[in-house]
Amino acid sequence: MKRLAILSISTLLFLTSCFLQEEIVDDISMVTVIGFDKGEGEKILATINVPFHQSNIEVINKTYQTEAVFTKDATDIGTSKSDTPMVIAQNEVLIFSKELAEENLMDYLDSYQRDPSISTRLFVAVAEDKSAPLIARNNSINQDIGVLIGKMFRNNIERNFLPQTNLHLFLYDYYQPGRDPFLPIISKDEEQYQVKGISFFKGATYKGEIEFGYETMVFRQLRESFSHGAYTFETKDQEWASIQNVSSKKSVDVVLPPGEKPTIKINVKMNGFLREYSGEKIEEKTIKEISKQMEDSIKEKSTELLGMFEEWGVDPLGLGNEIRKNKRGWKEKEWEPIYEKVNVDVNINVTIKETGVTS
Repeated sequence: MKRLAILSISTLLFLTSCFLQEEIVDDISMVTVIGFDKGEGEKILATINVPFHQSNIEVINKTYQTEAVFTKDATDIGTSKSDTPMVIAQNEVLIFSKELAEENLMDYLDSYQRDPSISTRLFVAVAEDKSAPLIARNNSINQDIGVLIGKMFRNNIERNFLPQTNLHLFLYDYYQPGRDPFLPIISKDEEQYQVKGISFFKGATYKGEIEFGYETMVFRQLRESFSHGAYTFETKDQEWASIQNVSSKKSVDVVLPPGEKPTIKINVKMNGFLREYSGEKIEEKTIKEISKQMEDSIKEKSTELLGMFEEWGVDPLGLGNEIRKNKRGWKEKEWEPIYEKVNVDVNINVTIKETGVTS
């Protein structure tokens, strides 16, 4: 009898908690993406997306726009326009206009980094122009816009050439001596969102960008090891080679000769499979030639990127941090004046294997 009573009470408590949880979820608006643009005067314009899931699995995206002095105030003001309180704990993405990125993003990210309810895995991105048009799509798509953009970023990290990125990693690069952060650039056409490129920062101020594709592949190779990727390479003979299952391993060696300039050696080992080739015949010699041409091309692009980083005064590869780890008494203020004088030697080794090649 006691067991039956305990079971009945437990069941009642469980059902009650379920109803309470449902009531709580129904009584709040879960924000999944926020975009920030310049507003009037010192204010910022926030475009906030709240998805509403219907019983027929349809998703209705409702957009709110508010102006505020501080980023976190935007959702508080947005609550006054909504019939339920706005909650940002499940927010997937923050998007900043390029105009705001050219100022100091930490002015806008500071409140988010101090909020324990915010996931540090939150994606942060820069809009190609303004952020509002990326979000204010209302019901043009039957998906949660924030979740959709988050999935796009994760897919490009796991299967393409977007380096690992989120709020935590941006803050790590921002605070770590001898490193500078970067963020993906997002755009959209009439139907789809896409990663347009990568933007680079000195501190938290935008300084320059590269296009998504070959440039971001090489940047990722110089920055981190990764697996999975695909690239179509044009040879000197104007043939096309489709390289699949691209993986890349990176290592760094630092040489600090007494009284001389430091040398940083970045070693990249790239592997891939040749799946398609536009030429007439594939021989072992052809594969070796493609591998050698890719090595030369990646090395040339690496030199070009390093020159761009020096020109912008940014260190997204963490070269200063590599020296810091190998030199006692390293000081960041002493590093910046010699950044342009450091010898950076990039060694590229490409191994391509043939598998099911079609012409």
